[in-house]
Amino acid sequence: MLKRSLLVSACTGVVMFVGGACALPVNDDVIIGLPTSTEKSLPYYAVRIPMSLYPRSANSQLSDLKIRNAKGDFLNYAWLDSATEILKIESHTLPFFPVLARSKDVGKDKEVIVPDILRQSDGSLIGQSKFTPTGNATTSVRSWIIDATKLNPAARLVQARVYIDKDFQGIVPLRIDASEDFKNWIHVGGVEQLVQLRHQGQEIQKLSLNLEHCKAKYLRLSLQTSAQQSLTFPQILAIDIDTQEQELVPPKMQWTAPFQAYQCNANSCEYHVPKNTPIDSLRLHLQEQNTLAKVQIFGELPASTSQSLEHRHFRNPLYVLRHQKQMATSPTTQELFLGDVNAYRLELPAGEISTEELSLGGYSLNKIRLQIPAGVKSLGTLAPTISLGSLSRNLAFLARGDAPYRIEFSANAKEGTALDLNTLMPKVNLPDTALAFAEVSMPTAAAEPSAVSSPIKTPAPDKSEGAQKRYWLWAALIAALAVLGAMVWSLLRNIDKENK
Repeated sequence: MLKRSLLVSACTGVVMFVGGACALPVNDDVIIGLPTSTEKSLPYYAVRIPMSLYPRSANSQLSDLKIRNAKGDFLNYAWLDSATEILKIESHTLPFFPVLARSKDVGKDKEVIVPDILRQSDGSLIGQSKFTPTGNATTSVRSWIIDATKLNPAARLVQARVYIDKDFQGIVPLRIDASEDFKNWIHVGGVEQLVQLRHQGQEIQKLSLNLEHCKAKYLRLSLQTSAQQSLTFPQILAIDIDTQEQELVPPKMQWTAPFQAYQCNANSCEYHVPKNTPIDSLRLHLQEQNTLAKVQIFGELPASTSQSLEHRHFRNPLYVLRHQKQMATSPTTQELFLGDVNAYRLELPAGEISTEELSLGGYSLNKIRLQIPAGVKSLGTLAPTISLGSLSRNLAFLARGDAPYRIEFSANAKEGTALDLNTLMPKVNLPDTALAFAEVSMPTAAAEPSAVSSPIKTPAPDKSEGAQKRYWLWAALIAALAVLGAMVWSLLRNIDKENK
């Protein structure tokens, strides 16, 4: 009897050990918290999907996402960006006019704006006769007006590309305002910068201005300076405006916190990318001031990826603008060339400037590699960190039954898959009807990658080390099971002999 008890205990212990080693992580609940409001509203709620949900899904399309109520019933939902509309991006060279500022060297006189522009009956602008200073008066250009009245009224303004005198060097901080009637002006975005510098034999240019998808008939670019600064406009040769010809407004970009490379060698650094997360933009953070180098950026696609499914319903408009010709073809190699940039972080009298964002195509990647021909140490003793941006995806669901409502991922369940938006909301006209947004509460996650860069180390660690450890673990488990089998056979044989 004692031997049988020992036998059962040994079997139970080994099974528990093997089961614990092979157990899968628990899929904690993702709770949808409805907004608290006393007003009667539609039974539909919108949900903004956080970036941290993508690794839980089987693919970057979130095709296995399901929503349940407290009873466990599947709830109907639809993607708010499910209209597979192809973005139409166009470029237009528009007329622009200087606004002259006159000032006198008299203490009581203040700066006077001279509107050297006439608005015609159709709304278009023409330049009047030029103002000529007399006596001790001086003139300077402090702002420019762009006439966008000839554009499609439904078009949204994506960015302005400014062409300036090639001999100009410096940084020009600009404030952008927009107007429909030439009287009332609304500030657009933050302060933008025109940058044209030559440094260490390389040229740095940033001549595009983000227009935040605004609608406007007129744009005003104003020099943004403090009282201590004496800046002037460079000579502007031409201004192109890139427009999106659809009403659809792109969703907001979500960003990861800056994180460090998992390995670097003399000329490159590699970064893990969150699983199944579409990457639409990248920020490069240099850790030391006054550093500059050419950087080539590569991305590794998952081996099992079907690229026909990779692109979501909305692309980064700036990527569409710059890569319209390449978008018709799918990648044929596992490693993609994502682009190259002059990476810089410079401290100048007008302020610090750093590398602008790189627009990407929405692919989910295994990793990103920065290749620096001049060597990683040309960017300082600390490796750069990166932040990844992904355009938000929003869904609408029909609330039914008791809360809490929760999000889960299951490819096996046939119920609960996404519906067409018109099927979900047959008599609701969007975007005329605004949906209340519900908040997504994520379970306590593991610590995010550290944003603190490590000193550059060479050589890179062996990638096969983790795999070798797993093989040894499985070998040990198999050996333990073999020993257990031998013990069981021996004990059973002895028990049979005693019984006889």
